[in-house]
Amino acid sequence: MTTFLLLRHAHSVANKAGILAGQLEGIGLSNDGIAQVNKLTSSFENLKIDRIISSPMQRCLETVEGIAKSKKKRISIDKRLIEMNYGSWSGKKLSKGLDNFQKFAVDPCSLTTLSWGSKSRMLLTFNQKIVSIKSSKKKKRRDGNTLGGSKDVA
Repeated sequence: MTTFLLLRHAHSVANKAGILAGQLEGIGLSNDGIAQVNKLTSSFENLKIDRIISSPMQRCLETVEGIAKSKKKRISIDKRLIEMNYGSWSGKKLSKGLDNFQKFAVDPCSLTTLSWGSKSRMLLTFNQKIVSIKSSKKKKRRDGNTLGGSKDVA
């Protein structure tokens, strides 16, 4: 049996600045986030981890790198774990009262379609992403503990 351990990225520079990062490039961990990673790595010391899968976002990779190094594991990047693109919300201060964002933050499933001008995108719930990843791994039938790092873990 495979057990997925789901992990949200540590505190980022975007969190510190109070902005919504979405898929913006170059958003790494804050000093607080680095301290969280050190504590996290220590707390995983006695836990067996067989695989590590991460979103390609810098803050997610930085969150799992310490664990990967301590466990001598390679990080597999899976684009299905990438944070959603918030469109015009990306890079904005959360304190500015972004339309519908507060509702979305409390209940992501409440908004099934977000409209950004001429483009709209269906939201894929995190559960659907994990089912997709797990289904694609069935052929290999790997048992063990898999750590998945993403922003979309609430």
